[in-house]
Amino acid sequence: MKIIKSVSLLALISFQASAVPERPTIDRDVHMHETIQGEPQYIAPTIPPLQTSADGRIGVAHRPQNLRTDARVAFRLLVPEKLNAPFMNSAAGTEILAFPNQDAPNQATIPTGQILGSGGQAHAGLCDATLAPDNPGRNNPYACNANGVEQNNGVFDCYDLTLIRGSGNNGNASRTIYGIDVRVRVQNPKTVNAQISDVTVTNQTTGPTIPGLASFFEPTITSDGRMMVMRVGNNSNYTWYDNNGNQRNNGHSDITYIVPENIDNPAYGPCDVRQWQASDIRPMAHAPYDDTINTRYGLAMQPFRDSEGDLIGENYEFGSYPWMDKDGANIAFTGYFDSINNFTSRTGIQPSCVAGEPCGNNYEEGANFQGRSMMGLWTRGKMVVLDNQLNHTDFMLTQQRNFNLYDDGTPKRVGMGRQREYSDMPASNSANTNFFDTNEHRFNYHFNMRPVTPADVTWLMSTGRSTDEVKFDDYLNPNSFINANMTYAVNVADNNARGEYHNHIQNAATGGRPNLNGVVPNTEWLIPDRGRLLSNVNNSDARVEPISNGGIHGKGLWLDGQNDGIEFTIQAQSRNVLASNWYYSIFVDPRSVAGTRNLISFPDGSEIRLRGNDQIVFFNAAGAQLHVINSPIDISANAWSHIAFQLTNANSTIQTYVNGMVIDTYNTNNNLALFQLTPGDLLVGQGDANGFRGWIDDFKILAEQVNAEVACNHANGTLVGVLGNAANVWQNMANSYPASTHNQITNVLDANNEPSFNQYVCYHDYTADYAAHLGNIPNGLISVRESINFPEGPLLRNQPRPDSSQNAFCLSCHTEPANERPTLSVAALTFNANVDAPEDPRRQPMQPDPLVFGNIPANWLGQGMPAQAFVAPANGFNIDNLLLEDGQLDDNNGGNNGGDTGGNNDGNNGSDFPQPGENGWTTNGNTNVINDNGNSNVAHIDGAGSFNYNVALSGNTNYTLTVMARVANNGQSFWLGVTDLTTSTTLANTLISNTNYQLQTLTFTTADYNGDRNHNIFIWNNAGGDYYAHNFALEEQTSTGPVAPNQVELTSPVTELTVNETAQLTASVLPANTTDASVSYSSSNSALLSVNASGVITAHATSTAQDVTITATSDADPSLSDSVTIRVNPVNLITNSSFTNNTNGWTLNGAASAQNDNGNNVAFVDGAGSFNYNITLAANTQYTLTVRARVGNQGDSFYLGVTDISNANSPNNLVSTSVTNTGYQTHTLTFTTAGSARLHNIFIWNNDGGDYYADDFVLVEGEQLSLPTNITLTSPQAELTIGNTLQLNADITPNNVDDDTVIYQSSDTNIATVNSNGEVMAIAQGNVTITATTVNNLSATVVINIVTNNLIDNPDFSNGATGWTLNGAASVQNDNGNNVAFVDGAGSFNYNITLAANTQYTLTVRARVANNGQSFWLGVTDLSTGTTLDNELVTNSGGYQVHTLTFTTGNSERTHNIFMWNNQGGDYYADDFTLAADN
Repeated sequence: MKIIKSVSLLALISFQASAVPERPTIDRDVHMHETIQGEPQYIAPTIPPLQTSADGRIGVAHRPQNLRTDARVAFRLLVPEKLNAPFMNSAAGTEILAFPNQDAPNQATIPTGQILGSGGQAHAGLCDATLAPDNPGRNNPYACNANGVEQNNGVFDCYDLTLIRGSGNNGNASRTIYGIDVRVRVQNPKTVNAQISDVTVTNQTTGPTIPGLASFFEPTITSDGRMMVMRVGNNSNYTWYDNNGNQRNNGHSDITYIVPENIDNPAYGPCDVRQWQASDIRPMAHAPYDDTINTRYGLAMQPFRDSEGDLIGENYEFGSYPWMDKDGANIAFTGYFDSINNFTSRTGIQPSCVAGEPCGNNYEEGANFQGRSMMGLWTRGKMVVLDNQLNHTDFMLTQQRNFNLYDDGTPKRVGMGRQREYSDMPASNSANTNFFDTNEHRFNYHFNMRPVTPADVTWLMSTGRSTDEVKFDDYLNPNSFINANMTYAVNVADNNARGEYHNHIQNAATGGRPNLNGVVPNTEWLIPDRGRLLSNVNNSDARVEPISNGGIHGKGLWLDGQNDGIEFTIQAQSRNVLASNWYYSIFVDPRSVAGTRNLISFPDGSEIRLRGNDQIVFFNAAGAQLHVINSPIDISANAWSHIAFQLTNANSTIQTYVNGMVIDTYNTNNNLALFQLTPGDLLVGQGDANGFRGWIDDFKILAEQVNAEVACNHANGTLVGVLGNAANVWQNMANSYPASTHNQITNVLDANNEPSFNQYVCYHDYTADYAAHLGNIPNGLISVRESINFPEGPLLRNQPRPDSSQNAFCLSCHTEPANERPTLSVAALTFNANVDAPEDPRRQPMQPDPLVFGNIPANWLGQGMPAQAFVAPANGFNIDNLLLEDGQLDDNNGGNNGGDTGGNNDGNNGSDFPQPGENGWTTNGNTNVINDNGNSNVAHIDGAGSFNYNVALSGNTNYTLTVMARVANNGQSFWLGVTDLTTSTTLANTLISNTNYQLQTLTFTTADYNGDRNHNIFIWNNAGGDYYAHNFALEEQTSTGPVAPNQVELTSPVTELTVNETAQLTASVLPANTTDASVSYSSSNSALLSVNASGVITAHATSTAQDVTITATSDADPSLSDSVTIRVNPVNLITNSSFTNNTNGWTLNGAASAQNDNGNNVAFVDGAGSFNYNITLAANTQYTLTVRARVGNQGDSFYLGVTDISNANSPNNLVSTSVTNTGYQTHTLTFTTAGSARLHNIFIWNNDGGDYYADDFVLVEGEQLSLPTNITLTSPQAELTIGNTLQLNADITPNNVDDDTVIYQSSDTNIATVNSNGEVMAIAQGNVTITATTVNNLSATVVINIVTNNLIDNPDFSNGATGWTLNGAASVQNDNGNNVAFVDGAGSFNYNITLAANTQYTLTVRARVANNGQSFWLGVTDLSTGTTLDNELVTNSGGYQVHTLTFTTGNSERTHNIFMWNNQGGDYYADDFTLAADN
């Protein structure tokens, strides 16, 4: 084998700065938002990263909205119906939201102070049990009325969701998980005018408290409501247990997960936080080893690998900012960042400010919160750093900056990589740029929400700063050998540190998957761990971009042509390399087309080079030219081109592609194998010829033969047939390709029994992102994508999924064992004749979820889709009935042909309504029941006849009849209708004339009568022809006239509550069509258990268990009511309160012990001693302590009490009582805590002798005081003159809180002071911030500019002693960074000034002495009379204090002397002399 380069001439790329690259052809914006008219705004279409409901419509960000000022959990409504263009081409901003580019309105929010979880900092996740197989409740959404009550014809959509939050993230030793059940009501659902009407908290539940967690961030829950992933901080130290139950105490991983131990039979329902226990937490790296989940969730079904392919062990501490998809198949996280200092040291490039944007000194954070990576089922367990706008920068910038990255000198504006200040980001943001989420495939029933990237598996994903599409095809492919997307490789060190390899390129290929023992099986390729950047001896200008620029999509690699490039080390394979087909591809943007340049040099010594702008040349290992390809498509300078090679027949047949189309087929002489991946080094951009100069991107090697569409996809295009009306650009492009290329594609289409065309092109546009894609194929071009990739298709509504088990395109990913990863096995592709496609649980990755719920508006997905509005059945409406066509299976190839066009609605499957051929149907004329197009129980009329079904219906009631029906031929028709048999009145009918099955819908109202009447449902014709109908369904809606109630049923989901717990009662008024179903609620003891108008009950404090009755009474008929009894239980905050565990948890002093007294363990003090129990109690809360206690003898006594011990030096006794009774009695103490959570001591104590007994300590938390939810602070003026005062106004809401105390604070008391009433006194010139803080630490600020009418020039000695007269040992000195007047021993400073007559003046001076006992005089003298008008002796030492003198001048204008003076020794300082006339 030929040696390409001596090792001595190759070196890792230098870190010395050199020439910068030329500006990229696609120079994409990476600053993500701009300040426009004073407000930050997104510059691209954006979906905020939101945790969503199962249908993707209701979302919440992890972090509250407006955290600093008015923290609220904001519920956002996503409205895909608003889009009128593919999302990536839609308008900039959050236009998909109901209230785009603005905060959520208050009716769609919950103040964080009103729900469990520690205030605004508590992150939230959203759990929706709709898709859970054991969902105990309603599916979301369900039709409801204006009160949020489920109603069959309700015009609102309601969602019952669970918000999951945790206790505070302030470094405490444990975290408690809470579940907050909410009901979200949506008006005008699934229309462009949809919006959230209100959000109601219906119940709150306390889950486990997990010790050792430093934080609780970014909770994400699977759709089955069982598994939660969250970030807990890598400074956590929690205990976890492995499969064998062994305790592991090294839980430091920032990303963890929690699942119930018995996940298949849990004690609680999905989304119920009580299902989790503290022992259920695990570090994320344990997931593949966890037998609880590694066969249930795709993310854990294969070993985890880092970006270099190395096995990740159980102790790996992962990245940060986790996300998990709803199926638990994939996770995402951040993994690294590039510091500005590091980048500058490598490149010499310094950042600069962006005009109109903030530019402070602290503009960068230092944490691994960049480098968003994916891992899981769809990456074959490998960590893959994404390359698109989701990773728009490697920097952790908190402000935008300019960088001179390119040679034209025009700075590149780079956006923030890290921002958490809500107000500094565009409105409707997620409050943190590092959050991540996706709607996955859930809106794919809308054309404009379907991903447009030419790929088979693509999701639209978002961070807190941008939205982009992510394609997974290459990551799913086990035959991917090299996938260099030109991002840096990530180094995962043994100590869990992560960082970029700035001299290495990531290999995002996912071949080479090991088993859990780290062994790569023989069925896998041994792929390069990464690519190494190379340079020549004169240093290289090669550079991977620190931003998502330079590439065809995302980052690119710049090569300067000086023999730099990428080196991939190819290992010896356990498989025969030449037995496999190989596909190589690369994007190039040349900046020089002169001469011959290296493109790829292979380890066998053969090379591919570029010559000029139109030749591709093959060389053998000896350096001899073998083949020259004259490309009909120029490979031009300053433009992107895609070049690819398909190698077959043991690398002896090579097809060359340019821009996704074959331009040449070459068969080597004597079957010579070229471009072999033998052991050695593969080089890109370097070899024996001149180096390549320009940008490169997406270098790929796949061990497979690709079809024509996939080859075009790798070129970022999609294959299309060219019609005669196509634009000239496409006609000319098609003409430039060889006829053999078009013939090859036609032969494939003919073999697939698909339509073919005379010519084809790979539809692409390399001038901008998303310029050409699946969603904007021009007129005159016809997609052949499905005809090549899925010829056995399409999916049909009335047929099983076709057999794809022989489809080579599908088999490139479906290679997994069915018992390990069933969704990626061949079994997922096989034919199942027993189930039609809509009901088949096997869904293609881009199909939306099968079921939709709630209101379905008319023409929702297009004209006639559906024709009429309806409410989905409780178990859901199958969306495939609108999206798929009818048709027949092709018996020859197992695929489908024929079929309707347009979206037809199959409606209810009629399982509850008898179908033709079943009991109850009668017929007349020439009729029979047949199977038709795969449908059974089809009513068939041949010529003339009828089918009839008689059914008893209630009076004054709305019904909807749906039927799938068709005629055989155009021009035929028949009637579908409903007749009241009592009156012979036809209530509704319609004439059916369509030749393909379509859903027919009749809505009718029965007459106003009591009881039931028989009605006839019929199809009928007597005019000849063939007529078909099936899937009859009849559903009752609601009555149209007044219907009186006759019964009230009240149910409760709980029978017991404890303090502050809530529950939603359900009152049902019967019959279901009652006109007025409203009720009023009452409580037998509202002090213990209150109920609001919506039926939400709330438990209040009690020291004993008590039963309370809640009654619901019909408003229409108060004689009708129903009741439930709820037991309100106290919650004892004291553990081991009865000493059953001896004295565990208690501290004992003196002669104290636990003794048996009358069969019970009790606290006992013999003579002198104490029992003490320390507990942290909430702020502003009333507590009740009850204790059973006695003394041994008459005349003995001891104290029982509670002390606030938060200040150990000054404990505060809150309450106490003296116990003197000799028989056990219950003693009750009630007390209220201070304004912050503090440590308290519960005690019994005595030191006077005697015997003392106490037992059954019960501490119950009462209701927390009503505290402010918001505070605003205003000033009557923005400026205040020195010496003057102003009154601030602090306004807190609500205005009826229990404690409205406000504490004021000045940011600089040397400039201005503020008293306890909010009165500001101006002291010295400058800006000062006054902060007003409530007792629960809400705060507001106002900035006041303190101005001066200072009559003294040079008052702060910034110009030395100019203007002043000095005597003795006086001089201007520097004191703590400021020039000041200084007298050393004896001397004076004097300032003479002429002052007006009869005027009062104020002089303020900041002054101090050096040591205690020293002093000097400040004063003012009238030089005309020698009278000292005012003076003050300065004696303070240690720090400057402001001294104020006020005096009035005489009756004429005179000269006065301002002085500081002393003659008794010592050191004296003065500064900031201010003299102003009083107003």
